[in-house]
Amino acid sequence: MDYHDRITNDPDICHGHACIRSARIPVTVVLDNLAAGMPQQEILKSYPALSVADLKAAMAYAADIARHHEARLIARIESAVAEADANPGRGLAQEEVEKWLRTWGTPNEPPPPRCK
Repeated sequence: MDYHDRITNDPDICHGHACIRSARIPVTVVLDNLAAGMPQQEILKSYPALSVADLKAAMAYAADIARHHEARLIARIESAVAEADANPGRGLAQEEVEKWLRTWGTPNEPPPPRCK
């Protein structure tokens, strides 16, 4: 779903946080309610300015942010690996790679479980 027509980031609206364009409701409010297990119909009842399409746009926005964040992490890991390969005696880059891998896993395996 293309969320760009429903989600806006305007410094003059919601302090620049992503919000539903027609309702001025922050995307994080929608996502927090969904993550808490609130049914979509209950969210729509609580926020009558929202539509089902707005809820889907918020989820698509979150997925896009997650993809972008993951891609940046992978790029940083690949850069650190290349630096470690180019400078085998340096060690710091390799330590950083190992730390990232312990924290985030690899692209082909999930990260380790986190404490709650």
